[in-house]
Amino acid sequence: MHSTIQVDLDSLWTYQDYLNMETPELSCDPIYSQSVQSFLDLFAKYDLKATFFIIGKDCRNTQQIECIKAIVEQGHEIANHSMNHLPDFANLNFALQKQEIVESHNLLKSIINKDPVGFRAPMFSINEKVNNLLEELGYKYDASIIPSAIFPLLMNSAHSLLKLRPVNMRSGGIRFAKAPKSIYNPDKQDICRRGNMQIKQVPVGISNLFGFPMHSTYVFTVGKFLFDSGFNFCLKNNITLHYLFHGIDLLDLNRFSIKLPRFKSLSRRQGICEYIVRKIANNSQVRTTGDLISI
Repeated sequence: MHSTIQVDLDSLWTYQDYLNMETPELSCDPIYSQSVQSFLDLFAKYDLKATFFIIGKDCRNTQQIECIKAIVEQGHEIANHSMNHLPDFANLNFALQKQEIVESHNLLKSIINKDPVGFRAPMFSINEKVNNLLEELGYKYDASIIPSAIFPLLMNSAHSLLKLRPVNMRSGGIRFAKAPKSIYNPDKQDICRRGNMQIKQVPVGISNLFGFPMHSTYVFTVGKFLFDSGFNFCLKNNITLHYLFHGIDLLDLNRFSIKLPRFKSLSRRQGICEYIVRKIANNSQVRTTGDLISI
């Protein structure tokens, strides 16, 4: 079985901005000063290469640039996660969408000395317009689809609790449940359907338990059996698994004011993350996302 491991390096400021908290002046965002090295050490322990999705805004800080270079030096892939991580990305006007992608692309290229080939929209907010734009810009893959009917409900419920008011994230939608579960070329008019576009869709892995998302945030909340369910299903059916972590997964949140359900214990999260990485490394061939789509 083939697998990819992906890490969204959503900086601490993205959570603080979203929750309308003051963002303190720091010489380096904690996701970069702490979490990046923790992930690099974990991946090195199991000799695997991952894909890190980077926000362009974070490429203007000297210390964070050095962290990105360290990621590349260890053989991992850098992909584009937009310039400013704006919510409801799919519904922004076309000019702003293009600016968000291109500006981040150019900053990443200046650091890694090559064009990033992959993209993930903030909060998985993707549609045909964005997908077609990515193909026009020469991207090889997009990784913004979670093929689950229950995911939009979970997103809206979780974010409503965090914001203490009803929130409609519009991340994909129920229609994404019909999307293929493995890498595919989408249709220009319907990205949930196979078609003739050159760009590829790389769906985030889901559990076989009612299509429940299995990325780390949900495993912290529900338990390791959620990951085991999805992983064993992929292994049994030889389905490529694309597993997603977030930078905040390995951050000591006791030092900050961010409060997320089931994120209180860093040691517990570290144990779960290593359990997931070990199981993927021991039972599948792990490649970067860019390498996998090339074969």
